[in-house]
Amino acid sequence: MKRRAGKSAIALFLCLIFLSTLIFIFLENKTVSKAQSLTSTDPEALVELADPRAFIGAMDDYEYDLYRKDGDQFTFVPPPELDYADPASLDDVTLNELKVATDELPPGSRETTITLTPICPDLPSQSCKTLETGHALIVQIELTPATKTVVLAGGVLQEVYILPSSVDMYVAVGTRATGYVFLNRLSTMLDKYYRTPVVFRGNFAISVLKYPLFGILMPGDLAPGYYQINCAMVPPGQNILAGTNNFISNWAAISVPYNLVQ
Repeated sequence: MKRRAGKSAIALFLCLIFLSTLIFIFLENKTVSKAQSLTSTDPEALVELADPRAFIGAMDDYEYDLYRKDGDQFTFVPPPELDYADPASLDDVTLNELKVATDELPPGSRETTITLTPICPDLPSQSCKTLETGHALIVQIELTPATKTVVLAGGVLQEVYILPSSVDMYVAVGTRATGYVFLNRLSTMLDKYYRTPVVFRGNFAISVLKYPLFGILMPGDLAPGYYQINCAMVPPGQNILAGTNNFISNWAAISVPYNLVQ
């Protein structure tokens, strides 16, 4: 009875994720990213991007804003509120101690870091080491924005968060043997996946740092193995397969074992 109640609770939680997804989709900007119509069908490109050596080179420029952290939310800080001091007016020792950046931020220093965490709520300690058919898998995402210390009027220091104005988020899952498929926000519910890039969540501004990315009850028609889950953000409309110069986040990747003999 307790086991059945536990399964019901997990199913209810996944249902809540599904309902939250529908609400987000309804409220989001209905602008469809141009990247959704890409024709590249080479899943091996994702394997190459997962290689850290692919990150050589600087990111292209993109628009960003500054925000103040208020609890779990971000509050936009309009430029007039920030009376920047000219870094040239501060000596090198002070600049180093305060870690004050110039107003011209190179793209690489604005990168938002994505961390993915697999959670298996019906397994001991919620660990996914023994993930099998019928078990629930919830992938949690956590975003860590870049920060900048600015000098306000009167020499007051303020640490602010550097966030892109809006982003396209992509999620891909697969193995080197089978290739990778892309997910949109209804893929795990409708059991529909894509070989060509589709936006998981498009043209949105980051407002929450940590939340469930997606959840799924593991089906029985998948081959045993280690499944890699990837996530990255690019400016709206950019080609996710064009290379990491387009990325405004890291190429986050986690590996989850499935139906492996212990």
